[in-house]
Amino acid sequence: KINSRLNFGLSAGLNNNISYANGQLNTIVTKSTGPSMTYSYILDDVIDINLTARYSYSKTSNEINSSLNTSYLTKVFGADMTNYLPFNIVLNQSLNYAINSGRAEGFNTAVPIWNASFSKFFMKNKRAEIKMSAFDLLNKNIGISRNVSQNQIVDRSYNVINQYFLLSFTYSLQKSGLGAGRARPGTMMIRM
Repeated sequence: KINSRLNFGLSAGLNNNISYANGQLNTIVTKSTGPSMTYSYILDDVIDINLTARYSYSKTSNEINSSLNTSYLTKVFGADMTNYLPFNIVLNQSLNYAINSGRAEGFNTAVPIWNASFSKFFMKNKRAEIKMSAFDLLNKNIGISRNVSQNQIVDRSYNVINQYFLLSFTYSLQKSGLGAGRARPGTMMIRM
């Protein structure tokens, strides 16, 4: 059975920062909006593919100092693929590519994040899973943020968890098991 879906979304955010500058009330307003799209393709218990695209446009206005009004854009593209192989083996790979623009020089980055995992399910009803995961295989992850105050705009890069590997064991307390890697509502699990 082939199952294909296309989903669209829209997000919006509003941040009001009220402060005083030289005894004068100042309001800094940041508005963020952005559409998103996800395409999902599922072929029985053989393969799952998800493709995503998200845009986020942020605009900040400073009531007292309009020279600090600013805007920037973040675009994220992603692909996720899960293969269900014989012998209860599941392979998963995901790649996200985040593009930051409209920031200060040196902060308009393009960051690829590639994660992968290999799982083996065993015991009756696939109640147990052993999984080897690799995060940030390209070792490129970096955090970028922007802070607008009453008298300055600060773009920052900061340390985030970079490349690491994780070996995990999951045991389902339900008799129905883990379901070959697909999450089931109400499943109670023990992870080690």
